[in-house]
Amino acid sequence: MSLEKSKIEIYRMPEEGLHKQFPFVGDVVAGFPSPAGDFEMEPLDILGKYTKNSEAIFIGRAYGVSMDGFIDEGDYFLMDRSLRLDPIDGDIAVCALNGEFTLKQIHIKEDGIELVPYNKNYPVIPVHEDDNFTIWAIVTLIIRPTPTRWLR
Repeated sequence: MSLEKSKIEIYRMPEEGLHKQFPFVGDVVAGFPSPAGDFEMEPLDILGKYTKNSEAIFIGRAYGVSMDGFIDEGDYFLMDRSLRLDPIDGDIAVCALNGEFTLKQIHIKEDGIELVPYNKNYPVIPVHEDDNFTIWAIVTLIIRPTPTRWLR
């Protein structure tokens, strides 16, 4: 079975870009002002929050529509290779199946693994015992531009 004709661009994170802290500047209140609003908050390290092992972090860019509605064509995503040996049912992963790469949701069953597209127009791909299958990385964060500004 051949996988959909799509591709995933993969980029390595530069060491200096792995942990960038953003200082807290304030809240936008929706409702009652918070009594905690006067307290200083810790800076946010967005990549540190969604990564386990900084040496295993890559950025991918998706092309193809099998995951449309969850990861759309052109979206970037952060993936962590250190999580690949301990997948959890429902993880989104970059997988290699019989020499072809694909981006799918992993469904772990008692009798094996299925690769599940988000787009219902694509079939579920069962992984058979004689298949050459590996999980390359687990997706931990999706980076998507807003349609009002960047997709016009």
